[in-house]
Amino acid sequence: KYAIADIEDGIYNLNVSHGDYKPEVVKNLSIASDTTKNIQLTKGAYFTGHIQDQNGSPVVGASVIAAVAGGVPSYAMTNGQGNYKIFGLDGSKFYLLIASKRGLERGFQTNKQPSTGGENVDFTLTPPAQVFNLTGTVTADCAPYTVTHAWVIASYSPGANRPDFFKVTWTNQSGVYSFTGLPQN
Repeated sequence: KYAIADIEDGIYNLNVSHGDYKPEVVKNLSIASDTTKNIQLTKGAYFTGHIQDQNGSPVVGASVIAAVAGGVPSYAMTNGQGNYKIFGLDGSKFYLLIASKRGLERGFQTNKQPSTGGENVDFTLTPPAQVFNLTGTVTADCAPYTVTHAWVIASYSPGANRPDFFKVTWTNQSGVYSFTGLPQN
């Protein structure tokens, strides 16, 4: 149940959305006095799936995004068993699905069409092919002093159709920063 109070007389559009349902729009609703307008949401089509690592263990807390051209992306996170569901999708469209978890390569699946019975799309996420460590010290040019609590960002753009990578750390009391597990680019 919802209530909208203290609005002027007029013609309104109602946009109703919830992550588990297909959005609904009520156009040209005339309001001249207290009005009741019930709105029924439908589950629509959805994706369901499982995300695991290269050893077959569930990836808990992974993000899954379902994106369609010209639409608003829908999101989900995997549960304690590595499972996810994304509801409220348009079953007539084809989606790009992206699965990601920090420390693992992102997974992509294209041209996937959800169904009202749930279209299954699984992912196996793997660590980067090769990783490196990077350490150093940040100093000030005005004296031989180290700089504490400075932010250090390691980033790169791997090219077309691959997401940008970045990792952030800060210097310690000795001005030292350290990155572990930087992927090869």
